[in-house]
Amino acid sequence: EDLKIFFKNLDLIFETSGLKKKKFLKSEKKSRKNARRSIVLYRNVEKGEILNQTSIITKRPGTGINPMFWHKVLGKIVKKKLLKDHLLSWKDFK
Repeated sequence: EDLKIFFKNLDLIFETSGLKKKKFLKSEKKSRKNARRSIVLYRNVEKGEILNQTSIITKRPGTGINPMFWHKVLGKIVKKKLLKDHLLSWKDFK
């Protein structure tokens, strides 16, 4: 009985800590993309420029690179000239 309680509490810990993958309804897919943010350019950047804190910002919609990858985007070199508010994708980097 104690072991059952232990595993029930363990499941609760995983669920509330965010370690368990969340499932969403198909009907929520579109609204989630509009509610989420992506990494976009804060200013124009030139071909070969290295992205830094002053180059990027987060904005909606969430159809580009997720802000959780912010530190992976910093230091990336862009393949071509890109304009302000460009929604970044991994294809934009060397």
